[in-house]
Amino acid sequence: MSPVAPPKYLLYHEGEVPPTAGQSLEVVTSPATYLHEAREKDVAAVFISFHGLGQEKRDLAIELCRILDSLEKDRKPLIYVLLKSPNRDILQALSGAGVTGVLYCDPIQLALHALHPQNMTAALKCSRSPEQELASICPHLLAELAGDGQDIHFCRAYRSIMVVNKTRIRSFCVDRYSHCQQYKNPVFSQDE
Repeated sequence: MSPVAPPKYLLYHEGEVPPTAGQSLEVVTSPATYLHEAREKDVAAVFISFHGLGQEKRDLAIELCRILDSLEKDRKPLIYVLLKSPNRDILQALSGAGVTGVLYCDPIQLALHALHPQNMTAALKCSRSPEQELASICPHLLAELAGDGQDIHFCRAYRSIMVVNKTRIRSFCVDRYSHCQQYKNPVFSQDE
């Protein structure tokens, strides 16, 4: 009996290729090549990374999700997106675009998961749909695109001046925002 081949995954990422990518995770940097590979290859899932993308490239990545979702049922892959942190605008655009799940990890973490099928399975099970993610985010969390393709987060409940870091986002702004003092006692800027 021959050993079972590990599942294959396809990642669209315009940044540096993760050094651990290889046998089970193929990284493609061209949108056209990515679409071709996603249609032609037998992959367990496809991933689209939003890391470091400016607005125009983000719009293209969202369109890639919609195109993949429109494939015939027997050719349609499971679609996952990689975000660094919650971004309401991206999640709203992905809502209804056929995305199976959202993962908050970078391409290197994904490549490491792909080396061990049980880790990848666990990561995918923990993902939630864009609609579920939207419902879990504090209504006061705002994200603005910086020049380097990264998001800067602000708390609207604290005069839109408090910059929110990843630790605070994980601790309060997603799923647990009802425990946050700014959410409970908002102080809005005079512009609002």
